[in-house]
Amino acid sequence: MNYFVATFLLINVFAYSQKTVYLEAYEYSRDKKAQQFISEVDFEVLSNHETLVDSTWWGSTYSFKTSEKEVNIHYKNVYGQALDTVIEIRTNNQKIGIWIDKFQDYELETFLQKSIEEKLPWQLKEKIYSEFTIYDTKIEVFESDGSYYLNYSFERQWLKKPTNISNFKVKLKEENLVIINHFEKLIRTNYIGDPRLFSGYNYTLTVGDKTLKFENTNTLGINISSLMKRLDID
Repeated sequence: MNYFVATFLLINVFAYSQKTVYLEAYEYSRDKKAQQFISEVDFEVLSNHETLVDSTWWGSTYSFKTSEKEVNIHYKNVYGQALDTVIEIRTNNQKIGIWIDKFQDYELETFLQKSIEEKLPWQLKEKIYSEFTIYDTKIEVFESDGSYYLNYSFERQWLKKPTNISNFKVKLKEENLVIINHFEKLIRTNYIGDPRLFSGYNYTLTVGDKTLKFENTNTLGINISSLMKRLDID
């Protein structure tokens, strides 16, 4: 076979084997495209690839070409955790996504664990500022006669005047304590959420004489309200 013909065929086979891939950011909790654009995510495609010029509005999609059957992507989720994911490439113009809010559980002696071990009340206060409105929520987990209970209180202030107040107490199951323990880990990672939005959530976590204060930019729906829904408590 003529050398130039063989080279031409080889180049065409290689070009044909390359596929265009579109990478997007998804939110695991919402099961759809994230509010945050992929251009705002700290990521790196580790597999052999060629970056394409991206004309998508505001960088919501990152596109590249690759001849690999699967691509390895290293990225940081909204909790600041470094993750790796491998995605199979099957078709040309394939859309793939990284779940930026998927949480990787980690070892941490939580305040709730300390509360259970030392039989001390666990208390979490959440304060949300929104325009002229302040939302104050407090939950407390405590043990009484071998059972665990949750006290809930909520107050909405409009122009510093209370307009909505709610208080109640419920008995907790063992699986509820597991959910609350996981929730504490989530909010203590100081996740960044969407950097373009500025809904500040202030937390004060207390057990005995230990207090932890922190603030999150919460745009992923992770708050006491979402916790109560997971606990099936409205």
